[in-house]
Amino acid sequence: MQKNQILFLTASLSGILILVAVSVYFATSQSSIEGMMDGATGTNSWVISVILIGAAVVVAVGLVLYFVFQKKTMTPEIKTVAFPESVKKDIDMLSQIKTHIIEGRVATGYANLDKLLYGGIPPNFAVVLTSPPSDEGNSIVKSFIETGVKNSEVTFFVTIDPSFAKDLAEKFPSNFYLFVCNPQADAFLKKGANVFILKGVDNLTAINITLTQAFRKLDATKNGPRRICINILSDALLRHGSVLTRKWLSELIAALNSAGFTILAVINSQMHASEDINALLGLFEGEINIFEKETEKELKRYLKIKRMGNQKYWKNEILLTEE
Repeated sequence: MQKNQILFLTASLSGILILVAVSVYFATSQSSIEGMMDGATGTNSWVISVILIGAAVVVAVGLVLYFVFQKKTMTPEIKTVAFPESVKKDIDMLSQIKTHIIEGRVATGYANLDKLLYGGIPPNFAVVLTSPPSDEGNSIVKSFIETGVKNSEVTFFVTIDPSFAKDLAEKFPSNFYLFVCNPQADAFLKKGANVFILKGVDNLTAINITLTQAFRKLDATKNGPRRICINILSDALLRHGSVLTRKWLSELIAALNSAGFTILAVINSQMHASEDINALLGLFEGEINIFEKETEKELKRYLKIKRMGNQKYWKNEILLTEE
């Protein structure tokens, strides 16, 4: 209760008590104030008493009404918010999977994806991310690489654009290996013991040889988790078609699996015909999908695990938000 309300309440109660006290006095007195002055009878005292008591009642009722009105105007109205069904599902999902973390999974570092995967990708799995060009897809790739590097895991990254990875290559030369398939990379990137520059995706065999030589030269004491992100599938598919790309990728996945790598590959789902994409999807044990869905207000992106080689994962889609 505010200070001015307390003062108002005190003054009002004091006024009521005074009115009641005076009315009682007149009711019990043999003469009114006027009677004391000019000899009038005490009959008027009852009239004055009734008037004063009535005034006290009016003040009391007014005081009650005042505070009832104040309470109604100052107390905010509580409304029940009805969440859309999609939001209810996401809230329910997130509350359930907080307690479902499977030990040994390879964390991607992307919170929403790791929740769907109960902690991460199953170790030594080959998984493909199918996605339209998006910030969320780029964030997953970046998180996957950075998480491996910062966890001191052997981490390979095969890409056309090494923009975000250049600093990592300099800071973590002992466990991060960058393979840039870009003939112009010499102009903005320096070769090093952990930096390999290849002349585009024209020679897929050369890429496999370079990767194989690199992991065979790894320190024998580095027997911990290993991960690789292959971000050149769309370029290879455009350049060589589905048949040759599938053959190359099949051999590469087999070699990486035998070396203990967990694989995350990326395909631009809007760049190729569905039959070309499907020709490659069968080589992977798992598929992560980012897709777009039109809502009442705007186009939104969702994340869904389509399959994960008979491993446990959350099967519902989830709305993607910035991380």
